[in-house]
Amino acid sequence: LTVAGAEGPFTYAWSNEATTEDLTALTPGTYTVTVSKAGYCNATRSVVITEPTAVAFTHSTAATSATKFKVTLMGSGGTIYSATAPYRYRRSSGTTFTAWSVNPVFLNLNTGTYTFEMRDKNGCTTSQTFLVSSSNLMIAPETAEQSVPEASIEIAPNPASDFVNVRISGIENITGTITVTDVLGRKLLEQTATPSDDATIQISVATLQAGSYCLYFRGADGTLLNKCFVVGL
Repeated sequence: LTVAGAEGPFTYAWSNEATTEDLTALTPGTYTVTVSKAGYCNATRSVVITEPTAVAFTHSTAATSATKFKVTLMGSGGTIYSATAPYRYRRSSGTTFTAWSVNPVFLNLNTGTYTFEMRDKNGCTTSQTFLVSSSNLMIAPETAEQSVPEASIEIAPNPASDFVNVRISGIENITGTITVTDVLGRKLLEQTATPSDDATIQISVATLQAGSYCLYFRGADGTLLNKCFVVGL
C-alpha cells in the first residue's frame, strides 16, 4: 500500500484479518483494507485479485521429409511475457530437456516419444508427452513437391463450399488416395481416388470450416501431386 495525506504510523485492518501494510501469497478474491491514524479520518479501499486462466497448449505435427517432423505448440492462458513472444518452450527426449526458447516450433524431429513443456511469465508450466510419427500425417504443404513434372492437378470450384472436383492429367493410371490437410499438415479427410467418366474425382468438403486447405493425390505408382484451395471465404 501507499498512503498519502498524512505521515505514519498507520494501522491497517484487512478484510482477511491481516494487520500488515502489504499482503502476499493471496488467493483470488476481493480484499478490503481500512487505514487509520489517530486524529484523521479513516480511508477504506478494496482491490480484486484475479487468477489467470491455466496455462495450456495444443500442438500440430507435420512431416517435413520422409523421416523428419516438426511440432508446433500453440499456447494459451497464464500471464504472457509479451505479445510477440508470449511463452517459453522446451522439449525432451528421455530425461534431458533443451533450453527454454521463445520459438514454439521444433524441427528435425525423428520418430519417437517426446515431452513438450510451456512456461508463462509467472513460471507456471504445463507439459504433454506424445508420439511423433507419420501414422496420420502427410508431407507438410511447404515441402511437398509434385513428383511427375508433366502431371497436373486442378481443383474447382475454388473457393468451395460443399464439394470440390479434382481433375488429374498427365498420368495414365489415376488410381490412388486423395488426402486433405489443413495448412499445418494435419490430415482431415481421406478417400480412394475413383475418377468418374470425365476423369474427375469429387471430394465432399462440407464438414470443413472456412479456411485454407491442401489436397494431395498419392498414386498407386508413387506419383505425388498437390494443390491448395479455400473453403467458405
